[in-house]
Amino acid sequence: MKPLAALPLLLILPLAVAETDSTALFLACEISAVADDNYRCFGEIAGRTGAWSEAADRLEHLASGDADNPLVWWALGYVRQNQRDISQAEAAYLRAADLFADRDNPQQVSLLLYLFHLLLDEGRTEEALAVVERGARAAEQTGDPLLLAHAAVSRASAASSLDRYGEAERLLLGAQEWVETEAPAWLLSRWLKIMGHVRWTQGLYAEARDVYARSAELNRRAGNYFDEANDRYALALTVFEDGDAARRERFQDVLELSRRTGNRLTEASSLIKLGWIAEDPVEGRSLIRRGVALHASSGSAQGVFDSRLELAGHLASEEPVDFEQAFELFNEILDDATARGQYLNAARADFYTSFFLWQRVKRVPDEPRWRKLAIEANRRSIRNIETVRNLQLDTLARARTLKYALRVFEVLVGWLLREDTGRSPEDVAMAFDTLERMRARVLLDELDAAGAGSSGEGPLADERAGVLRQIATVQRRLLQADLASDERPEQLGRLEQLELEERDLRGRLAAENPVVALVRRPQLATLRDVQESLRKDEALLSFQISDWTHPNGFFLGGSWVLVVTATDVNAYRISDKAELDPALEMYRSVLRDTGSSPAKGSARLYRELFGEAFDDLPQHIRRLIVVPDGALHGLPFGTLRASPGSLPLAMEYEINLVPSATLWRRWRLQKRPGSRAPALAFADPRWGASEEEATEVAQMREWALDSAVELGGLPFARREGKSIVRRLGGNSELLTGTDASEARLKSLDLDRFDILHFAAHATIDHDRPERSGVLLSPGNATEDGLLQMREIVELKLDGQTVILSACRSAAGKLMPGEGVMGLAQAFFVGGARTVVGSLWPLKDDEAAVFFDAFYRHLARGSSAGAALTGARRERIEAGASDASWAGIVLLGDGSFVPFPGGRPASRMSPIWIGVLLLAVVVSGALLLRRRAPAV
Repeated sequence: MKPLAALPLLLILPLAVAETDSTALFLACEISAVADDNYRCFGEIAGRTGAWSEAADRLEHLASGDADNPLVWWALGYVRQNQRDISQAEAAYLRAADLFADRDNPQQVSLLLYLFHLLLDEGRTEEALAVVERGARAAEQTGDPLLLAHAAVSRASAASSLDRYGEAERLLLGAQEWVETEAPAWLLSRWLKIMGHVRWTQGLYAEARDVYARSAELNRRAGNYFDEANDRYALALTVFEDGDAARRERFQDVLELSRRTGNRLTEASSLIKLGWIAEDPVEGRSLIRRGVALHASSGSAQGVFDSRLELAGHLASEEPVDFEQAFELFNEILDDATARGQYLNAARADFYTSFFLWQRVKRVPDEPRWRKLAIEANRRSIRNIETVRNLQLDTLARARTLKYALRVFEVLVGWLLREDTGRSPEDVAMAFDTLERMRARVLLDELDAAGAGSSGEGPLADERAGVLRQIATVQRRLLQADLASDERPEQLGRLEQLELEERDLRGRLAAENPVVALVRRPQLATLRDVQESLRKDEALLSFQISDWTHPNGFFLGGSWVLVVTATDVNAYRISDKAELDPALEMYRSVLRDTGSSPAKGSARLYRELFGEAFDDLPQHIRRLIVVPDGALHGLPFGTLRASPGSLPLAMEYEINLVPSATLWRRWRLQKRPGSRAPALAFADPRWGASEEEATEVAQMREWALDSAVELGGLPFARREGKSIVRRLGGNSELLTGTDASEARLKSLDLDRFDILHFAAHATIDHDRPERSGVLLSPGNATEDGLLQMREIVELKLDGQTVILSACRSAAGKLMPGEGVMGLAQAFFVGGARTVVGSLWPLKDDEAAVFFDAFYRHLARGSSAGAALTGARRERIEAGASDASWAGIVLLGDGSFVPFPGGRPASRMSPIWIGVLLLAVVVSGALLLRRRAPAV
């Protein structure tokens, strides 16, 4: 069992010094310090040699002879802090602060920020916050870039300690450019440590590993081995893949480095980790107890919490299990975290407790008390995680926070569905509820917030509008074909800073609205709700894709599919993540490269995902509503087949993808709007050159903002647009070329149309999802022509069907639990009910053929899902490659019928109308000829 540890941030001041005897070094330091009034070298030498007691004695002696010098007291406080003599350190810092205040010295800013870290590490959060704000205000008065950056980094540390990881990330990124280019090494190291912690707690383990490795190397080069030990420990926590032997070696190296430099906190933590992976259980428990005792004497609140939690976990996992002692310790730890208002720590404590309790249930399945306690612990942990995610104003931070803690949800689902722990119908219903709690929660939040009404007026809204105009200006420049290569990085850097500002302002606007705070705990659909909403020919399939066991043998939840019909529900075990992910990637790779799905691979995936479930599926089921998880979001389900020689699922079922059952049910119950015009289509928008000047023709409907690629025209997109108007008739509108503009879109009353269709270039940015967008013509000087996610979410849609006939328009940033953050999600937030898009690059000519068939079915009165299925089947029967139809998917409510009874224009195609008119003319001529008198 490996904990989801929140790493303590031990931040000190590093500087390189020569390697030699500490006494000689201190003597040289003392002479230099008295002469130059610079006492920092004492801490630097102690950090290299571990001679903290000698450093403290020498500084005490110097302070006795120079009691009014704040720099001596500051250095003494720093040394005492790293000795873990907290009361003496605090007294020295406060003495220095008083002396600085009398002299109005700007150095007091840095001193206050050091005091902040001491208080924070003790768990005195309120006092720490008061000190950091005082230091930040003083930094602003000085205008000193170094002090301003130091204050920003300290504020980020405060935000991180309060579980506000999005705010911490924003502060760090805002200071990044100056810190990385101008700041001294000690501040850069501090920045890296906090960023590593933020990345870790957001589940970005590879990024955290890179950040910690960089900080460790920085401190190694500077000779600051004390701080390097902190980095090496954090780095060791991020590496899981190479087995216990390698991990033992890594933590042993950290332990030795910690002892050599007097780093007691990292020494204690390393002992505990070595205890967990010790080959001898007795030796392991001894190591953990030594680490706990060392932490208890350190004065670090977080260190004490972590060590006690580790000890409780070890007591609960090693044989013989001391259930009563472990359970008592778990409850003490939980009470402590709850009393301090530390939600993430409380979630961790409950998660450990549930691990312990489920092990008891497995041993003694006939004792219902333990099972009830295990479920309660899991659910408390989930509630605390949801509290933490609700503290994040930024949507991406909320999604990442859930990613970090996803294991808590997955383990509960797995235990509830396991048959060897007494699964009941109530357990299955609770498992379904838990699945819904980790599905598309950010999208649900955003939809609820949009329904509550966001604050669109006031200073913050005006400021955000100004930032959006600046973003448009920068992006217009980036799309210029003549942009110099050396200017592009500068413009991209400017864009990134503006995007940070816009995200912050959007979050603050949402926070200003008191109603928005209430919708962060939405009403989720229950299993019964879903069954009442399903029709007789429909089945909803909700997936969990996870690992079955940890290398140490602990149960991690596993992979499941819940199959729900109007009258029944069943749970099936399926292949775990370790097996499925490479198989899915290989399958998609072959499909991309060859254009056709491999028959054997298709049948294998069918068996691994559906085999047993489909054997039990009633014969009358014709529509599958799929809630994917993980890599399944990119799987073209319609290509799978029961055997290499059988028909693909697309020929047997109508397949709709939905982010969650809760959202599907909302869309299903949404009222039909009144009479509207059939469609508004944007086809082949032109950016830059006029239509007369444009000569380039593009084969794919794709572009990239950060490249200088010239955009070609899309002639088949124009045909596609004309086909829509011809099929649907009525008051449908088609905008092409420069008329298909962003300005025109924003000026129109979109409520007038049933369908919005975009046949255009598009981009999906996986690193920065909000840059994803559809390329239109700008339309005026204030727009850039990029209809991006941040703008799409503000469209006033009312249940429209949106067709994104563009490359990868149904793809995006895959966030575990949340799903895909991309264009489809943005249109749902904007008010769409159904979105049709593509999982991969879309060829201009193939898209036109496919969507002509789609609109022909739609115009006959088919539902959106049935029309898509009809178009797919036509392409299959015509012998088209799988790649030309399988990637086009429907998300949302596929049962919605935009045109009940069909469109008048669709009842007879123009060709047949022409043939009929010609027949009438010919018949009339022949009749007149017969009636003419003979001459």
